[in-house]
Amino acid sequence: MRIRILAVAATAFVAACGGSGPEDPADLVLINGDVYTLDESRPEAEAIAVRGERIAVVGSNGEAEALVGPDTRVIDLAGAFVSPGFNDGHVHVESTGALIVGVNLLEVHEPEGFRAEIARAAERLAPGSWITRGDWGAYED
Repeated sequence: MRIRILAVAATAFVAACGGSGPEDPADLVLINGDVYTLDESRPEAEAIAVRGERIAVVGSNGEAEALVGPDTRVIDLAGAFVSPGFNDGHVHVESTGALIVGVNLLEVHEPEGFRAEIARAAERLAPGSWITRGDWGAYED
């Protein structure tokens, strides 16, 4: 009887200790974030787990942390906002002040307006200066 109790206790102990982590761990886990999901039934979450090139979990810290293995990179977002999407983070620095010395023709659709906007831009410049930049929307609807 004692051996049976000892065997049951040993089995329970080993099961309680768990293994070396999840069978298929995530490569990256982001926790403690403000995650906007675009899912109307669950618009916000706090964690994301990524496995390979796929998102494995968007949910609670516990759900994502369940996928942490020995080689998983875990990042604490400390409340930072996360939004899905294809993000284009580049800017055209040289265009920042372009319309100070240029002309905006994006909303012009007739020759009279074209001439009027060019004249208005020329009035802002010193005599003899050139209009060197501008936006023209002839290619737009």
